Amino acid sequence: MTASPTPTTTDPGYLRRLDRVVRHVQRHLDQPLTVDGLAEVANFSPYHFHRLFTAIMGETVAQYIRRLRMERAAWHLRYSRRTVTDIAFDCGFEATESFSRIFRAHFGLPPSRWRRDRSVFAPAPAPTGDTAMTTTPHRPSAPAGLDTAAVTVATRPARTVASLRHTGPYTAIGPVFERLMMLAGQKGLLTAETQVIQISYDDPRQTDADRLRADACITLHGPVPDIADLAPLVRQEIPEGRYAQILYTGPYTGLEAAYSWLYATWLPDSGHEVAHRPCQEIYLNSPATTAPDQLQTLILLPVE
Repeated sequence: MTASPTPTTTDPGYLRRLDRVVRHVQRHLDQPLTVDGLAEVANFSPYHFHRLFTAIMGETVAQYIRRLRMERAAWHLRYSRRTVTDIAFDCGFEATESFSRIFRAHFGLPPSRWRRDRSVFAPAPAPTGDTAMTTTPHRPSAPAGLDTAAVTVATRPARTVASLRHTGPYTAIGPVFERLMMLAGQKGLLTAETQVIQISYDDPRQTDADRLRADACITLHGPVPDIADLAPLVRQEIPEGRYAQILYTGPYTGLEAAYSWLYATWLPDSGHEVAHRPCQEIYLNSPATTAPDQLQTLILLPVE
């Protein structure tokens, strides 16, 4: 494993690319807007784009679009004579019923009452032209237990792993790891060199919790068994790749805050481009024998 030198210059490209997204959203609030489409505008993979956007902007893509649409609608309801239907269409809604429901959930009043009630402040809508970001980029603080002074970028070698797929909340993956370890022990796969890894494929701020996908893995060392002999474990290859590595010590519930710091605070100033590969977590001790505040997780963020 070879470490790369730390970049000495700041790369402002991430903020420029997010600014392109913000401008695009502001100009197309009346049209369908998807994460995949906006990721293409920013030239990111959808997975990393959403996590980067959420970390820097302080809200998800869907929340940001909904807020801008609602602010535009509130302003037009207050200061124009346009019908509720026209305003709903202008904000990308195909039916006034869904528009009214979301507007009421956002502002606490239905559109008709909002239009009449002059005591309620109407926010200025986001501009539609080529203006810069309307939201100050968010730079979250590092959570306790994150060793921010020791971020390294290194090339990790290819690894062969045995895995089991988990679908559901990431916090509910524990039983899958327990089954993985039981089966691995029965098959004689556990050695002093074994690493326990989670590969996460979805962003929990974007994907419904019951649809999140992750692989619970252990590294294989020595002669690798045939695929048939591993069943029901699945053999897969993790290719060689470069990763930003940072150690987090603490309960697994703090990992999301650690990722937010990596994406929003470290990455834009790192000089590195995020790569189109999933993140990984290497668990250095076991929750079965370790207090939550002493759990150690090595977070791997893929970079070019």
